[in-house]
Amino acid sequence: MKHRISSSFCFWLLFILGLFYSQLDYAQTRSTVSVKGRIVDSANMEIVGAVVKIKDRPVGTTTDVDGNFTINAQVGDVLEFSYLGYRPQTIKVAASQKPLTIQLEDDSILLDNVVVIGYGTNSKEKLTGSVSTVSTSDFKNRPITDVSMALQGKVTGL
Repeated sequence: MKHRISSSFCFWLLFILGLFYSQLDYAQTRSTVSVKGRIVDSANMEIVGAVVKIKDRPVGTTTDVDGNFTINAQVGDVLEFSYLGYRPQTIKVAASQKPLTIQLEDDSILLDNVVVIGYGTNSKEKLTGSVSTVSTSDFKNRPITDVSMALQGKVTGL
């Protein structure tokens, strides 16, 4: 005599096993910590718009006008702090995390290879168009009311 296992029995068995494994996964999650801090440069001036990111996860934030940030991370996560023209830094999140003060160091070598364009940044090697350079000395002693007037006569084809 053959024994058959009904499909509803298999469904309920898989359902119960799924609940069991989901509970094991839930029990192993790490605690979440709200990490707060401030990012400054070598002169202790706040850096506006610096990126704070959790390494290997798509979670991040930027600093406000005072250089302050807040991000929720799990204990053991690694936070990456970066900004264009500065060397990135990393810090591991602890269980009792105090407010951080991150001081980024200048990285002038990095700036030589980056071109800022109207729709983002790109390296010199990947740039496919022409580039014009305008320095601050070009704007001295000129009455400027908007950006287009500032660039008028200074950038070819504008």
